[in-house]
Amino acid sequence: MEEVGKQENLATDELPKRKTNLGKEVFENVAPLSVDIGGSFTKIVYWRPPNPPELPDYIIKEFQDTKEAGTFPLIPDPSLKIHLAEDGRTDGTLKFLKMPTGKAHDFIQFLRKTKVHQSWGLRKTDEVNATGGGAYKYADEVKAKLDITLKQRDEMRCLIRGLNFLLLNVENAAFTYDTKLDRQVFTSGAESLEKDAKFPFPYLLVNVGSGVSILKVESEDSFERISGSSLGGGTFWGLCKLLTDLKSFDEVKEMTLHGDNKNVDLLVGDIYGSDYSSMGLNAEVIASSIGKVATTRTDIKPDYK
Repeated sequence: MEEVGKQENLATDELPKRKTNLGKEVFENVAPLSVDIGGSFTKIVYWRPPNPPELPDYIIKEFQDTKEAGTFPLIPDPSLKIHLAEDGRTDGTLKFLKMPTGKAHDFIQFLRKTKVHQSWGLRKTDEVNATGGGAYKYADEVKAKLDITLKQRDEMRCLIRGLNFLLLNVENAAFTYDTKLDRQVFTSGAESLEKDAKFPFPYLLVNVGSGVSILKVESEDSFERISGSSLGGGTFWGLCKLLTDLKSFDEVKEMTLHGDNKNVDLLVGDIYGSDYSSMGLNAEVIASSIGKVATTRTDIKPDYK
């Protein structure tokens, strides 16, 4: 993690490129997957190989179509394809998955047994781009068991380059929340550029992983880490395990769909009786997370449900 105040430049890697039928530039001669091995979870983006095996139960498939579960679905996009075929193999479709990093050893064994990483061609996964601390921690094991070299990339640089691409090229990639309208207002990169040639810079990036990093991004090629916190996603997941008997993050997400934060969070309205208009805060804004438990709740029971 970069020190506070350290300035970074985002150098462009010199890799061969080609045009897709959509006019986008994509890199050739790189692996058809990338991985981020964080402290709590491992995230993988990959081109779905032909005839893939059944995934292990510990894989969190939240990025697939989970509309039935109430979470936000990603609609399959038939244009998200790239020809990675060797010896007549068919194309793959862009997919995302996540799993607890604690299952990394098991997943490596799964790949070794199924050899799914060789589905795109024997040499396609000689090197795989990887970010996160696990890119270093598991490098030797991945090399020994799968003959894959994890090519460590700087996590923050990759994050910012990807976010800049989304903000500038993908419509509705970001939104603000209008409290008066009580709905999301999506950002159009094209319209924003017409109004401001510097869009989207400068902006603050709050990266919530196991911990939190806050970065000021000033242009396409520079950023500065200005703050951070040790309280992040790892803290939340740890508290869930301490306070409940839930065993998976899927179960946690399911519980959040039915819970009501007003039962435990102290809201502005709880303090002022209504909106705090002079500060622009409506009554529904959280003033203190879990604060109601300490100040008003007398009915706390062991049953977290």
